[in-house]
Amino acid sequence: MYRIFLIKVQKFNYEKKDLNVPFSQKRIIIGFLSRMVTNAIFLSHSLRAKVIVRLAIKEPVPHIIQIQTDKIRYLGPDERSFASIILKAERKILEQISNSQNNHWFQPNPGLFAKITDDLLIDLNSYLNEPIGLIQFDYNSTIRDNISRDATDFSYEDFERKINNLQEMYNSNIFIFNFEKEATDLPEPLLALRSAHHNVKIPKLLNPPKLVGIINIILDKRK
Repeated sequence: MYRIFLIKVQKFNYEKKDLNVPFSQKRIIIGFLSRMVTNAIFLSHSLRAKVIVRLAIKEPVPHIIQIQTDKIRYLGPDERSFASIILKAERKILEQISNSQNNHWFQPNPGLFAKITDDLLIDLNSYLNEPIGLIQFDYNSTIRDNISRDATDFSYEDFERKINNLQEMYNSNIFIFNFEKEATDLPEPLLALRSAHHNVKIPKLLNPPKLVGIINIILDKRK
């Protein structure tokens, strides 16, 4: 069974020089996303089996960058490695836009795939087996119901129970982290899966990179 992490962001607006500026806002953002990705795919210094991380970027045009652990090459477990690869991918995306070549997947880095599309789930069918379980975490300015100021509102035991229930009840599981400015509806193919859709109240201290790590720890225990 694949573990699929979908991360929806508005845009990447940093350059290579930003990686050399300590504590800059842009460095913080890319570091934040880098830790989410590395926490999802790395187990110590090796890659986890059957994990897909898909970044859905809204601007300048909707596009997707996909990392699949059985295909990615030359990616280290540090934020600079990931940031450099994504910068390279974004440059290739801009070239695709200018050349109007927007109807196919391409590899800006060996094993890293990109495509200009607004379909969050495009070509995931081969990795998903119905029924599908889903947990979505919204971090945008519109939906705040699942972000708690009080860490006591979060129960690790209850959260672990939800994750384990997904594993027991559904053949595939998707974890969506939404950082877009506005709230967005679930993709059409997932609207019919509302019964498998959980909203979880998360304390602010439990940031998304840590949350990704906790999800993997829970899933690892079931092996």
